[in-house]
Amino acid sequence: MSVERSEVHRLLLNLAGRVPDAELAGLRTCLADDELDEIADVLIAGGFALSEWEQEMLAGLAAEHGVDPGPLASTPRPENPVTWRFVRNTTVDSPAGDAAAVRAADGVGGLRALWRAIRLSKDIDAPARAAGDVVYLGEAAADADVVELTAEIQHRLAEAGQTPRVEVFAEGAELTGYHEAALAVAELTWTAAPPRAHLARVFDGTDTAGTPFFRPDHHRLDQAERDRLLAYLRAGPVVLATDGRMDDVLDPDQGAVVALNFRSDGTWIWNDAVCHYLERHWLEPDPDLVAHVAAAGAPPSGLSKLDLHCVRDALSLTATEE
Repeated sequence: MSVERSEVHRLLLNLAGRVPDAELAGLRTCLADDELDEIADVLIAGGFALSEWEQEMLAGLAAEHGVDPGPLASTPRPENPVTWRFVRNTTVDSPAGDAAAVRAADGVGGLRALWRAIRLSKDIDAPARAAGDVVYLGEAAADADVVELTAEIQHRLAEAGQTPRVEVFAEGAELTGYHEAALAVAELTWTAAPPRAHLARVFDGTDTAGTPFFRPDHHRLDQAERDRLLAYLRAGPVVLATDGRMDDVLDPDQGAVVALNFRSDGTWIWNDAVCHYLERHWLEPDPDLVAHVAAAGAPPSGLSKLDLHCVRDALSLTATEE
């Protein structure tokens, strides 16, 4: 069975931070040029620590392209991989790189978002270092050609005098700790269509003492509508977890029984308190959220990295305003 380009792209994503930057960029160019034999040859001869899946992938490539897989037999497992630390704000400024990456994305199509992070070795004291390494991370549509996107962005960055460190992944792709660490602090530098997340209200208001309340005439739903809404809202991925709980304002004798996690479908954000009052007291959630759920239909399955980024930004902004 032939090895798909998408699987080789995944292999190279896995190796980010473990294979030298220039070598990895070269391998990604080889992938775009369909030089799979070169990829197999370099990685097998390189003696890099490889997981079982990575070894199997390379063995398949080697068999398909006539490369000797012999050295794989002595390849070590990645027991103590190089750990990198990423930061967001440093003295590094990269407007030329940002512009070059966006131009490349426009030419190929399919990119949804672009982030920039600054990479520092875990063993390096960040404040003492004048600059770090710029790493770009791009999330593409599920059907985008991530191989061509990566190669084109690399090419444009090199033309702009930037060292190409480019990690492009399709929406829903499983990422490594290297990528997750970078995305956790990365700056969102560009989006194809910036999403806006709306925060659903829980209560009808607060009294002069700051205690939240529901109006006596707050609309209550029938069972069918309640169950339909609960199925959707409970399916929303948790975007901000907390151990905190609050009292049920309609039944305070129950104590702190109201969970306060935040969930989202990428367009709306709601607190688990919304689910509590809907489930326990049949209270209708924010009408705009109800209308959104009716239009959405199927319950949410997961969030893209762009959606998650924008949702957390919206929550941070709300916390700041409060």
